[in-house]
Amino acid sequence: MKRALILFLAFVSSLCTLFGQKIKYKELYPLLESSQYGLAIPLLRKYLVDPKGQVNANAHLQMGIYLEKLAKEEDIIKNTGKVGLYSDSAVIFYQRAKDLLTEKQLKKNEDYYRSYERRDVRTGKVGVKVADIHYQLEKNVERLNDRKTVVAMVKDHYSKGMEVYTQGQVIFKRLKESYPTEKALYLRSDRQVLRVLDSLDVSYKEALKEFGDFKSVLGNVERAGYDPKLNLLPIENYPQDGLKGIDPTLEALDIWDYAEWIESVKLEMLETAWPLRQELVDYDAMLDALTKQVRADSVAYNNEINGYGELKTKLMTYDPDPLPIKVFEVKKTGLKYLSKAFAYSSYSDSSDYIYKAKALRDKLSSLSILDSALDLLTDSPWETEWVYYTDYINSSFGEFPGFEEFINTRKTFVKNEGSSIMGELKHVEERIKWLIDETDSIPLFDPDSLGLAHKFVPLILEEGYTAGLYFPIPGDTAKGYFSLVNKARVPESKVFFDIPSNYFNKGSAVDVLNKVDIDETGQVYHLMFYLPMAERENYAASICKIYTSDGLAWGKDLILDAAPADLKISNESGEVKIKYDLNSYTGDKELPNQIVLDKKGLLKE
Repeated sequence: MKRALILFLAFVSSLCTLFGQKIKYKELYPLLESSQYGLAIPLLRKYLVDPKGQVNANAHLQMGIYLEKLAKEEDIIKNTGKVGLYSDSAVIFYQRAKDLLTEKQLKKNEDYYRSYERRDVRTGKVGVKVADIHYQLEKNVERLNDRKTVVAMVKDHYSKGMEVYTQGQVIFKRLKESYPTEKALYLRSDRQVLRVLDSLDVSYKEALKEFGDFKSVLGNVERAGYDPKLNLLPIENYPQDGLKGIDPTLEALDIWDYAEWIESVKLEMLETAWPLRQELVDYDAMLDALTKQVRADSVAYNNEINGYGELKTKLMTYDPDPLPIKVFEVKKTGLKYLSKAFAYSSYSDSSDYIYKAKALRDKLSSLSILDSALDLLTDSPWETEWVYYTDYINSSFGEFPGFEEFINTRKTFVKNEGSSIMGELKHVEERIKWLIDETDSIPLFDPDSLGLAHKFVPLILEEGYTAGLYFPIPGDTAKGYFSLVNKARVPESKVFFDIPSNYFNKGSAVDVLNKVDIDETGQVYHLMFYLPMAERENYAASICKIYTSDGLAWGKDLILDAAPADLKISNESGEVKIKYDLNSYTGDKELPNQIVLDKKGLLKE
């Protein structure tokens, strides 16, 4: 350890002397031989300027070795120029060393060339020959020139690959800027997009070839410093993938597989997305043709309209809420409403108010469905979404203003039509509440519920007939009335009959009860009004027989000893049987089960 320290101090001392005095090669050579280039090269450069250095073959050789080392250490991609510069410089020094090295120089400085010692095959002696050194220098020059050429080829393929790949990425970026989503790409694209895709494909395939050549030639470079694996990245998420650049460190050569993506996109466009556009136009034209036919024939379309389910499924591959489907629904429901309107085209001429009300309600229901479909359309962002369907909009509506007019026209129609139907329906529904002829208006509802004072007080409101109390003049004097209720709401078989006004009046109207019996033919009605008498068990009753064809047959006023439980008419004898409700009777008088009137209304004992 002590001896090594002494040698080191001696070396430093001699080095200090070397820097301060004229350089001696024999003192410089140990630094070069031990590759202490940080100290040696500045001295070597200074030495080579000296006349002695200019003719020293080994000095040129050592500079060549050093420059070749630099050429191999430089980054062949980032510093290709320096690789060439160092290689050319090394070649110059190797050639100069070869030119300067003679037998005389070799014998004088043989220690400098020990690394070139060879055993002579003929003599068996180990030594150094000028020819061997010349040969090795020629091989060094050849190696350097070859490496420089291959490095230049590597850089050329890499640069060209990067250039065309970057061009491809610019094309892809611009494509995404114009069509940022798959929805836009498939629904808005045109033939120009195909040309863009072809241009991208050409750039990508050229880049792929250049990168392949780059990889191939790179394998021929000694100490290349790079060995990236070429990886093709699939484009699986169109909005996110495809733009990340190549890693400049080249730890891996990851490039987007545009070719596979382009092939799948073009296939999808040509075989599915673009034919779908024509299907939209064709389906819309079918709806328009059916509507035109219905208008021309003024006849309802009763066949089932072909559905758009398959079309909707296809569209939802690209658009989860397709605008054309909403338009189709408006047109379909519009056609159905038009058919419904023609189906009821004669309703206004009918005297059947029930039919009129049904027609109007059906029309209103159909119009409501159209209104809902229109709401779905107008509530959607149709003013921006239409651009995804320009072929369809332009073909079916004559560009966007026509589409806008279609929507506004439908909205106005639904509003006006709904208001008209509602007004008419309100009038018809009001008319349905009354039986009206030239002399009377008989309510088919309780007028008191509306606070109306009316001369007719209905007690019975059934589907086919009505009956109640009638007050022809102001006061308490009452009559009974009966009328059939028809769909025209005109009184039929209208009958007025006398009742005991001392019992039946406006004050007692709320207490009046009734029993009705109708024969099997619906031609004969037996009608009984009754009410409890004040502070008595008895009931005042008035019964009558009415023929719908001939009117009132007879009427009979009775005092019943108990509340009637039932009113039955014998089909054979025509007798009227009024059965007492003995279960609720609380009096002490013994009563029969029933009382009987003969077919003419006379009480039978």
